[in-house]
Amino acid sequence: MAVEGHAPPLPPLDAPLRTDGARILDSAGAPVVLRGVAGNIDAFDARTLGVLRIRWNLNTVRVPADVASWKRDGDAYLDRLLAFAQLADRAGMAVVFAAQDVTPMPNADTLAFWRAAAARLKDENRAIFSLYRQPSGTRDWAVWRTSMQQLADAVRTAGARQLIAVSAFNDAQGFAGIPDDVRIAGGNVLYEAPFQYSFSGDPRPFGTLGGKVPLYAGEWGIDLSTSGPACANLPKTANDLNDLLIATAFQFSEQAISATIAPFRAGGLVREFEDYLPTSINRTITCGDTTAPAQGMGEVLMLWLTGDLTGFGYMRDDRVANAAGGPAAPIAPGELISIYTEQLGPEKGLSASLDANGRIPTELGGTRVFINSAPVPLLFASAFQINAQVPYDVQPGTRVTMQVFYNGVPTNRAQIEVVNAAPEIFIDPNGRIAVALNQDGTRNGAGNPALPGTVITFFATGSGQTSPPGRAGVPVEGSHPALVEPVNIVIGGRRDDVFFSGEAPGFIGLNQFNVRLADAPLGGERTGLMTLTVGNRFSRSPAFLYMR
Repeated sequence: MAVEGHAPPLPPLDAPLRTDGARILDSAGAPVVLRGVAGNIDAFDARTLGVLRIRWNLNTVRVPADVASWKRDGDAYLDRLLAFAQLADRAGMAVVFAAQDVTPMPNADTLAFWRAAAARLKDENRAIFSLYRQPSGTRDWAVWRTSMQQLADAVRTAGARQLIAVSAFNDAQGFAGIPDDVRIAGGNVLYEAPFQYSFSGDPRPFGTLGGKVPLYAGEWGIDLSTSGPACANLPKTANDLNDLLIATAFQFSEQAISATIAPFRAGGLVREFEDYLPTSINRTITCGDTTAPAQGMGEVLMLWLTGDLTGFGYMRDDRVANAAGGPAAPIAPGELISIYTEQLGPEKGLSASLDANGRIPTELGGTRVFINSAPVPLLFASAFQINAQVPYDVQPGTRVTMQVFYNGVPTNRAQIEVVNAAPEIFIDPNGRIAVALNQDGTRNGAGNPALPGTVITFFATGSGQTSPPGRAGVPVEGSHPALVEPVNIVIGGRRDDVFFSGEAPGFIGLNQFNVRLADAPLGGERTGLMTLTVGNRFSRSPAFLYMR
């Protein structure tokens, strides 16, 4: 389970789905569980579904299918459901359509609705039909079975073979007491309970069905903005409530119970629809509390499904570093940077090449990086690392807004500090030896050290603005643009003479330094630690040079 460690990404549901005993199987026969959120259909557009699929690691959404709206709008309403099913399908997600009406139990209108809706949706393999949301008014299981079987038969008669879900009574007992011979015929049936806290602080509404049939918690969740029993039965301290919710998640994982969590709306599971960050429970619970920021169980959901309170693909300044190596750091004009994220790039890494105009692209394998809303050049993109070049016109002493998009799915927006320079030296990662050339043009290394008084050339990035000003995404042409900031280099404890520092011709964002070593010999081959200082910033990742 994810709360025990980092979770693997959920693959897209390979539909059509079917049931086998207590399991849901995909089209290849592999077991799957539904993990999703429940909200109004207007809460989900293509961008939001993409965020839920990739960053929240979900495979399902649940939305109402309103019988009254269908009676009013007819085919136009069914067209809307069909369009949403196709939108969710393109995101690789299942959608549960939960029929709802004002009557306690299904009636003739519900039956007519499912005949029409199932006929319209029968070809949408990732659609799931929850036949009636939270029936009530009786605990007569014969009445329940007759009612649900009629709805199931209406769906099957319309030619729809997808999963259906039949909901328990909406009371404290749920499926408790259901006779062993009360089942819905026809197969591909999930047994659904709302799993809310309206009736108990520790609901267990599936009775003895565990291990016998597929179980589905249709609308698990809390709503602290209300003052009804759904809130009143909850623990009132943040720690106790978080513990209860995590224990419920453990129960779902251990018993392979599918679940859609509610409410997915601003202030419910998600704070807002710009950065899509989850809500948290971090203060004493007061039912009906509308104090901002709203409390909710979004972080519990994220921890459960991704192993991280902020989910996959969360952007922050400590995930941005110099592409040459070193710890996270502020960025500088023209710097090559690495952005470390999750699931926001192609699974197989892609490297950039120059286009017909001699530039590297700002889109690579569906990945884009924006700094202050402007796309920046990309050198490499993968699911876990993106290499990009910082524009030269960013202003030191400010903070810029950085955001990554992958196939239209955004990260949150991160604020990144800008400095005059943030240099790091390129090294061979196997031995932390600088990528350097001796005076004769050969590669510096063991058995080929630099000699006293000779000139060596090494390379870095993040050294700041040049004169003339640099252009991002374009190889340097002609003469070397010189660095604006002063440069010092110390190698093996000795300050050496830097007689050139600037951009390397034919490269993008690569700083070149030509340095004359001290004349005094070292008495044998050894390595010397290199420290590059540009302006008032120095390199922090160890780099060594072989010298004699």
